[in-house]
Amino acid sequence: MSQSVWAELKQLAVIVSESIPTRLQVLSKRTLSDSTHDYVMLFKSLDMSEEDAAAHLGKSAKDSSFGMAKNFLRKALLNTLFVLDLESSQMSEYTIALHRSNREAFMVKTLMSLGARTTATDLARESLKLARRFEFLDNQLVLLTVLRSDAAMAGNRQKHKEFRLDFRRVLAKLDAVESAAARMEEVIAEFAVSGSEKPGLKAQVAQYAQEVRAEATDHPSFLLQLYAYRLEALAAQVALQFEDSLSIAESAQTFVEQHPIFNAPGRRAEFALKRIVCLLSLGANSKMGLVWTLSHICEWSAPPSIG
Repeated sequence: MSQSVWAELKQLAVIVSESIPTRLQVLSKRTLSDSTHDYVMLFKSLDMSEEDAAAHLGKSAKDSSFGMAKNFLRKALLNTLFVLDLESSQMSEYTIALHRSNREAFMVKTLMSLGARTTATDLARESLKLARRFEFLDNQLVLLTVLRSDAAMAGNRQKHKEFRLDFRRVLAKLDAVESAAARMEEVIAEFAVSGSEKPGLKAQVAQYAQEVRAEATDHPSFLLQLYAYRLEALAAQVALQFEDSLSIAESAQTFVEQHPIFNAPGRRAEFALKRIVCLLSLGANSKMGLVWTLSHICEWSAPPSIG
């Protein structure tokens, strides 16, 4: 457990260091006590091993006081996630929008629970525009619930009906996206157990790809289209049809590039890596394509992104 907390602290520190103007903002009012120095020193020591960091503070990694300091710092760093300034970082537009949407959905739910219905409704109305633009389906459901309730309270039956229908439409799309994600994860789990070739999965993955492509037609969605491309490329790869997989990966890259707000470096690199696997499998005749793909991965992977 101790090593797990230390690993979490390292991950949180990277995020906070890149997105908070002043590092000391991660610490709460408790840092005004005599223990402030320990927390600040601990934060600055996260690049060390846990044992070295404890020694740097004149403690042992097994000391209860060191464990308390870690737990407090972890809580402070987690609280900081609500005030991250991602726009001052090099995160993608999609990542920045996702953080903003998640934060605003949380704020709307908190305001509603505290009885600030008017403020919550006004914020929900504005936040829904962002959630729709970037296809944040789960947040759309939260916001539509608030707006539907407000319409009912105001006696606006027409608006209430519109929000009900919109909620059902978004819920159906979210169900399709989650179903596609589950299919993809099911295949990934097979390869996580063993990375060897699995020709027996060919029919199953091909069927999943067809089903998701059909759902993308019924529920127009960037995310569904993306999962369809992923499964189609994987189906061809499992069948050892690397030329087909390469062609699908190229089409997927073009599709992503045609949707700028979703065009995060991570998504472009995903299909570029798929191309590398295919090109290597196809042999020396694909050398120029491999060089091109590697050069673009270096270009795309420069800014951090979770998109």
